[in-house]
Amino acid sequence: MIKFVLTIPLLIFALVYVVQPKTSLNKTEVDNNLEIKIKDILEYNSNDPLTIAFEGLLSRVPELESNYYDAMVHYHYLWLKNHCDPTCDEKKVSERIEFYNKQPIKHTLFNSVIFHKDIIIPYTSQSLRKCLEHSCRNIQGEHEVIYELTYSEKNPELSETINKIILKDRNKFFSKYIDDGFYETADSSDENDIKIYFNKIITIKNYHSSYYHGGAHAYGGTYTRHFNIDKNRLLTFNDVFIKNKMPRLSKIVLDRINQKYSKPVDLLHPIEETVSDISLWNFTDEGIYLYLPPYEEGGWMATHRDFTYEELEMYLTPFGKTLKS
Repeated sequence: MIKFVLTIPLLIFALVYVVQPKTSLNKTEVDNNLEIKIKDILEYNSNDPLTIAFEGLLSRVPELESNYYDAMVHYHYLWLKNHCDPTCDEKKVSERIEFYNKQPIKHTLFNSVIFHKDIIIPYTSQSLRKCLEHSCRNIQGEHEVIYELTYSEKNPELSETINKIILKDRNKFFSKYIDDGFYETADSSDENDIKIYFNKIITIKNYHSSYYHGGAHAYGGTYTRHFNIDKNRLLTFNDVFIKNKMPRLSKIVLDRINQKYSKPVDLLHPIEETVSDISLWNFTDEGIYLYLPPYEEGGWMATHRDFTYEELEMYLTPFGKTLKS
């Protein structure tokens, strides 16, 4: 009986020894398997249109800082995880290839690339109950964070300055965590783009919209900043418009707004406050327009009023008069 009891542990030890992985003995085999796997991935990548488009973009932007470069790679694989598991959506893949192939975007003073952070968050039980209570289009929130950032070998200081303005107080670009309250909204979009006008100003626009459960429409707006290239700082109202003519300019703008109505409109803010906000003015090849945010005229839609440079010439500073083609 004692011999039998002593034999049992020996049998168990022998069985474990036979079935356990022989990692130390299989190192060569593991190395060979890894080499095969790497070669298989390289073979797949060389024939995959999406990978070819993405790596083609990486090859065209060698001047990117390493952290931006790493972000592009991370966002690409985040996109794959969200749209190619278990199989790819062919329409989205085609759109993504087009997205990569159109970059980098060439401007007169620098180039730019677009960083697209695609975030999908399944709804919590609380959110799903709101779906049943109000309305729902999906069982997960879809959030897009899109940044256009610049790079330049000829104007590195200017590119760096513009990128700092874009990324100031916005942690979504580099954040590894979802800390922006996305769970409260059904869908959202946070996007910026860059335009250079007359080699005098750089216009940085941020478009933000959020859709909440039960909402009749998305809510958001456009937020603009202009950079004065000659002064190497953000553009001010007095850079463009003659300060002591602001009351008369306000009257011109108010008259243009009221042309649409049978009686004077009740604006959300005093007209002088709106007119003096340089971030609401936009300067293009065609003319100047004043952006009126949602609810400014009473409705939830944003609106604008257009002017030619000739119409506003008497209100423009010498610098302001150069802002036309």
